[in-house]
Amino acid sequence: MSLIFSQIKTERGGAIELLAPGGDVNVGLATLPAGLRKESSELGVMTLKGGEILAMTLGDFQVNQSRVLSLAGGDIMIWSSEGNIDAGRGKKTSVVIPPPIVRVDKDGRFFVEYPGAASGSGIGALKTDPLAADSNVELFAPKGTVNAGDAGIRSSGRVTIAAQRVIGADNIAAAGGPVVGVKVESSAAAPTLAATSTSADAARHPNQAAQAAEQRR
Repeated sequence: MSLIFSQIKTERGGAIELLAPGGDVNVGLATLPAGLRKESSELGVMTLKGGEILAMTLGDFQVNQSRVLSLAGGDIMIWSSEGNIDAGRGKKTSVVIPPPIVRVDKDGRFFVEYPGAASGSGIGALKTDPLAADSNVELFAPKGTVNAGDAGIRSSGRVTIAAQRVIGADNIAAAGGPVVGVKVESSAAAPTLAATSTSADAARHPNQAAQAAEQRR
């Protein structure tokens, strides 16, 4: 399934389901052509007024330079049976400004709604409407890798990831809950118990430590 120069979106709370049981899902190009005249709001997979985004693939789910966003509530769940999930290398400075929505009530009166704007690319369950509930992102690649890329993975709720490997953990953010399934290792090794005990003994008995050091010479 290729959405390179196209878009799938809902404007009134509908959900989006993408199923590729025998292949991949490619939301955008790895490198945007110089002559592309489409705006950020015209590319990608988005729900503007709530609505879930669900995707299941056999192979890879690649966002590339595009975006998978729910802007006003709505969870995002992506499953890759044998491939990887990559949030892509889209710009964080890209601005998504959905067009106004014209609504007609039962009395024939016209109303114009302005959906909230959002910034960034990648994978994000955002909340442009302060009255919307927090939304979650769930990514599953049981045989592959989840890569946050340069675009990142964001959620107004929690983020849950299950994969053999997670790349770019520092580019994963959950505003309303924990980030589950991402192991963050400290860059500085913790001191061993033996080394800690030795340092403590030396601090308590400085004379004995000095004598022992002199004998070792």
